[in-house]
Amino acid sequence: MIEKFSTIRMMRNLKNQSGQSALILVMIMLVALAVGLAVTQRSINDVSISTKTEQASRAFSAAEAGIERALGEPTTVGTITLNNFGNDATAQVYFSPELPEKNQAIGLPHTNRSDFAQFWLANPNDLSTYYNPNPGEFYLYFGNGEKAKERNLTPGAEDPQPAIEVNLIYKEGTEYKSKRTFYDSRSSRDNTQTEGFIYPDDPRYPGLDFKCFSYTSTNNTIPNDQVNKVLIDDPEFYCKVKVTYTGIPIMARVRILYSNGDQAVAIAPATTCAADSLACSFPPQLRVYTSTGVSGESQRTLKVYETKKALPSFLDFVLLSAGEIIK
Repeated sequence: MIEKFSTIRMMRNLKNQSGQSALILVMIMLVALAVGLAVTQRSINDVSISTKTEQASRAFSAAEAGIERALGEPTTVGTITLNNFGNDATAQVYFSPELPEKNQAIGLPHTNRSDFAQFWLANPNDLSTYYNPNPGEFYLYFGNGEKAKERNLTPGAEDPQPAIEVNLIYKEGTEYKSKRTFYDSRSSRDNTQTEGFIYPDDPRYPGLDFKCFSYTSTNNTIPNDQVNKVLIDDPEFYCKVKVTYTGIPIMARVRILYSNGDQAVAIAPATTCAADSLACSFPPQLRVYTSTGVSGESQRTLKVYETKKALPSFLDFVLLSAGEIIK
């Protein structure tokens, strides 16, 4: 009898051990399956990211190729489509006519302290008189406006209150002259007259205000009837000043101060003469090429501004002498 009970107990132990082994085996299989699924999901994500990265690169390359094509055909106006890249990428390129049109503002979106924004006021082909209202003045807008936040830029880029230097080249009689003026958007900046800045309401300089205190979008926004959407994406700026001059204006060269980031700069015609007057219009002087590359789900857009007869940045720092320069 004792031997029979021992046999039964052994059989029960064997069944328990078999059940435990099966449970352990199932758990191992579940763990292996989970690891396998995780690896598979990771691989799928990697492939998806790699595909999107490749598509983005192809789209950007297609947009660049479109710009190269545009610069090679400066007389074309309109839109063309390029699809002979040997892959699934395509590009659509818009060629603008020479801008601005009559009574429109000129805007350049990316100007920093290492470069100059150049605006022709005379005909760039022969320097004949073009923009010449009476009195002589135009509006200068500079600094990124509040809408720049949507593009992950703080107003005014890295310094929210930039200053600006305006070098106005003009003709007086038979002589060409240059006048530099400085405008500051920060009212509290400690600038003295010796640095080129003038305090507002300074009794020594009646009628001159070289600082702007109004930063509302209403006062610093270019009027709609002067905005060309091809030239100016965002008509709102941080600061607006009125630039006055004498003589016949030739060009204005503008440089950003106190800012390490890109700043938007624009000039707009004066409002003291009729809108249909040619004297209130800037001469056509630049073209805009907008190229959009597409590959799969990726899309990249490039915009290039081509300025007619643009002068090098170092021009404003070159010492000119009719005689021999002795070091």
